[in-house]
Amino acid sequence: MASGILNAARQSGGALGAALLGSLLDSGPGHGQALNLHVPLLVATAGYVIAVILAAAAVTGCERTRSD
Repeated sequence: MASGILNAARQSGGALGAALLGSLLDSGPGHGQALNLHVPLLVATAGYVIAVILAAAAVTGCERTRSD
């Protein structure tokens, strides 16, 4: 059951991310001209940076808990 929940959450997150980046791509400056990928790529990069920071904080928190 947990595997099904994890897979559903992963697929929902992927669909939401694709929709968000697609809407940013469609509504950016230069609408109707050549595609401008700056805003969507900056948003994706910021998301990955936040995820790395949260993961690092979680790992260091787990290591502190083990050493105590």
